[in-house]
Amino acid sequence: MKKTIYIVLILLMAACQKVNPGDCFKNSGPVSEETREVSSFVYLHMNNNVDVYLTYAPEYSVTVRAGKNVIPGIKTSVAGKTLTISNENTCNWVRSYEKPIEVHISTPRLDSIIYQASGNLISTNQFVADSIKLDVLEGAGSINLWVNMVRSTYNLHYGTVDL
Repeated sequence: MKKTIYIVLILLMAACQKVNPGDCFKNSGPVSEETREVSSFVYLHMNNNVDVYLTYAPEYSVTVRAGKNVIPGIKTSVAGKTLTISNENTCNWVRSYEKPIEVHISTPRLDSIIYQASGNLISTNQFVADSIKLDVLEGAGSINLWVNMVRSTYNLHYGTVDL
């Protein structure tokens, strides 16, 4: 019986995701902002629990607004023409949700959005373009886009997102 318990404990520990233990004991910290350099992009891929605010503007910019201790774990990267946003912080369950994690994006063009998140996607002004495609994969948040387009495509693959 003792062997079984030890085997189960070893398997559970091996299955756990690597966690930085120091990260679990840090609070979010005071709300802070960090503006990040990005190259041009036309696709957006949202991951995890991050609220994204889209602004139709002539220049590309990305600003992360969250607790000071959380900001380093919010990843924003452009590969090819895709801006990917993800929250790689660990132990999020011990932090207060009173300070949301926000990423503010300004872009003159956006052709496609992959929403694989539990955060909200909100446009702050009207987007004007020929078309846009929105794919919701495992979404569990709210999407509020103000668009002026000839054609828009919305695909809900899996999730409970409000559109």
